[in-house]
Amino acid sequence: MAPDTAVTALLDSLTREEKLRLVHGAVDPDREATGYVPGVERLGIPPLRLVDGPLGIRTNTGTATAFPASVALAATFDPALAESFGAALGREATAHGQDVVLAPGVNVVRVPQCGRNFEYFSEDPHLAGELAASVVAGVQSAGVLATVKHYVANNQETDRCAVSADVDERTLRELYLRPFRRAVEADVGMVMTAYNRVNGTHMSDHRRLVTEVLKDEWGFEGVVVSDWHGTTSTVGAATAGLDLEMPGVPATELFEGAFSPDFDPTTYEPPDGLPDVTSGGLFGDPLGEAIDAGEVPASRLDDMVGRLLGQMARLSLLDGDKRDSAPFDRTAHRDLAERIAVEGTVLLSNDGVLPVSEDADVALLGPGVDTAKLGGGGSSEVTPTDSTSPRAGIEARATGTVAVEPGVAAIERVSLFDRLPFDLSAESGTEHDEVGEGDDSATAPSLARAVAVAEEADVAVVFVEDAVTEGRDRATLSLPGEQDELVAAVG
Repeated sequence: MAPDTAVTALLDSLTREEKLRLVHGAVDPDREATGYVPGVERLGIPPLRLVDGPLGIRTNTGTATAFPASVALAATFDPALAESFGAALGREATAHGQDVVLAPGVNVVRVPQCGRNFEYFSEDPHLAGELAASVVAGVQSAGVLATVKHYVANNQETDRCAVSADVDERTLRELYLRPFRRAVEADVGMVMTAYNRVNGTHMSDHRRLVTEVLKDEWGFEGVVVSDWHGTTSTVGAATAGLDLEMPGVPATELFEGAFSPDFDPTTYEPPDGLPDVTSGGLFGDPLGEAIDAGEVPASRLDDMVGRLLGQMARLSLLDGDKRDSAPFDRTAHRDLAERIAVEGTVLLSNDGVLPVSEDADVALLGPGVDTAKLGGGGSSEVTPTDSTSPRAGIEARATGTVAVEPGVAAIERVSLFDRLPFDLSAESGTEHDEVGEGDDSATAPSLARAVAVAEEADVAVVFVEDAVTEGRDRATLSLPGEQDELVAAVG
């Protein structure tokens, strides 16, 4: 691609200090974005706002459509539907005033216990790649950038910030890299590096995979951004090809006031699976010092900034016109979420029970019948505009009797945010409660009572759920709590 003349002119006009401010994140004054790059007002360069989005737009204070998990979208085997989903993400990002969506996640499902598998598409790299390309096309059709993540071989949450995925070249090419290459072929605007190492080297420092493969071999012209607090060095990352450090400042600055009074950043040790949230600023003054020392070429800084400005120019953000928050059809997006859920549902067998007659007497069983399940925990969590519990949804449809019995104790819903050393619940409005809080019954759940209720009904519907989150792998493939026993007893 020929250099954009406007970008070239801006590069020539920027001071080095201004360039350094454009290669790492900062505090969003609106406290809304997941990531924020301050602009340069004197040259008409506006801020760039990045927002979480694999399952829906996750801002700190707003609501959005909560779409089904990515693995459900993959179960539709429908690239056109994936593109529609991406376009919806893009429209909602624009409505929230955001410029970049941190999605899709395309890591191949290789470890069944991985706590983040629900955010990814498939164990098949071809399917993951085709859906990734479709989601990217959809997001970017709405005038925002997509970000494919987490590059590469991030297939477990256990020790994810230090573990090395030791992979031979053929396996790397045929399995792990393939979905990312399809996203690059779809002209994705950003690629996010993973926390883990590959063959001993942290991905943020991995020159061969970031520069030689991604940029040189595949021709990626966009921005390589770190995962949050995932940059591990200044010189190593800059010379490897990392273009943008996120969030660029320690969490103590990002979430000032949200830490407990006794928190000490000098002694903090992150729990397994979590990055060091006290880190940041490696692409600020330290990068300038590395350039002065001849450890990083000045041309590398120009390349970083040029790539960022090039993507901003692609969004027409350098034209001087303020981006307006465009409205979207909320009903259409809810209908799309329902369609994905329906098309992604896998029916293993049907012995004549389905479809259930609306006048049938139904036994509604399971510990989560009174609470909507909206994906797993972590950065993909969405504060939904609307949600409906299984109980409310079935009672609204059924004309027969609906008898409710949880059967077993509530399942604790886990979240990455509960393990962080600061509390965002007051700011975001998101709480992580146990299932079943909506049940007004004072009687403890009873497996025997669940069996009796099921025997009295025409049909028993058992709702079970998993308890998974970013930052933690599952200890077992069994359902949490006594849900397996409930299914066996009622069946």
